[in-house]
Amino acid sequence: MFSKIDLYFSKKFIFSSLLVGVVFYALFFLVGLLENLDNNLPVGDYLLGVSLGTFAFFYGFLPTILLMAFLFAFGGMVSKREIVALQALGYPFRSLVLMVLKGTFFIFLIWGTLMEYAFPLAVNQSKKILSPVQSNENTTVSITGEWVRSEDFFINIVSTQDSKVFGVTIRQVNPQGQLLNQYYAAQGEWQNNTLSLQKITHTKYHYKNQALPQGLQHIRIERNTIKNKDFKLNLTFDTFSYSILEPNQMVLSQLLSYADYITKNHIDGGGAGKFIFSFWERVLMPLSIIGLILITMPTMLGTPRVQKLGDKIFIGVLIGVMYFIFTELARNSNSYLAIPHSIAAAILPCLLFFYGCFVYYRTK
Repeated sequence: MFSKIDLYFSKKFIFSSLLVGVVFYALFFLVGLLENLDNNLPVGDYLLGVSLGTFAFFYGFLPTILLMAFLFAFGGMVSKREIVALQALGYPFRSLVLMVLKGTFFIFLIWGTLMEYAFPLAVNQSKKILSPVQSNENTTVSITGEWVRSEDFFINIVSTQDSKVFGVTIRQVNPQGQLLNQYYAAQGEWQNNTLSLQKITHTKYHYKNQALPQGLQHIRIERNTIKNKDFKLNLTFDTFSYSILEPNQMVLSQLLSYADYITKNHIDGGGAGKFIFSFWERVLMPLSIIGLILITMPTMLGTPRVQKLGDKIFIGVLIGVMYFIFTELARNSNSYLAIPHSIAAAILPCLLFFYGCFVYYRTK
């Protein structure tokens, strides 16, 4: 299935992707340092948090990184006349494309595994290090995100906008760890260490002293609706922004389930769309990468008299940057075009893939 030529190119492609990835990591690390300059952490914790959080940038730039890696790997073979030698030996354009796609398969295995397992863990750990609430006694993590503790209250917030908070759940526990009260509100507002909630669904738990077998207790649950309630908390508003889940902290299966959780609970500012967009963006990313490679590959095969190799690489890099810009526009298209996030995420990858196939059939 994989010939020596395929394996030779795959090695060059993998090496180039790692090299380009290191260069981009260094650039992203500098950006992360500038973004977190106001953090008062010890230098060691600060550098560790920023270095782990740097991996979050790779989600948006990965197609551009892999396109640049392909340009350097394939361009190196062109400059050394290795591609000319293959064509002289009867290697048609179709075989060259298959060689490239086989190399791309290995790239997907490496980078896909990193994106789905290693990167979310690194980003989660980074947020814990850089968070204003760093004690493990003050934070806990569940399927709905990070819970922040203030005295006997545990608070979970889905998203924030200016001084407003959305999808607020507050749980009050007693010294024995028993849940006493749970408050839920779709929206609230934060002012001067006070969290004000409206239209609250309140659940109160009553415990009887009589113990049952296996340590169970009689529990009576009382539910009612509260018009508004203020909570005095020993926290800052920045604490909540650090505890909010972002798409780059989740694997694919978590993205859709979290978006479904936001939708079912009618959290208006919860931003379910960004999780849906990120899900389809990752699923369709192979189409984007294949499309970008098929589009730029014929420019690399042009004769040196027509264009210098450096110019060809520059054109490829420019295409990669344009891809990133259009992806960011599509990410926010729902706000001004009312396009469903799943469709917005699919438009660019599908266009790139089909246009890449068109370029392939026209070139061969």
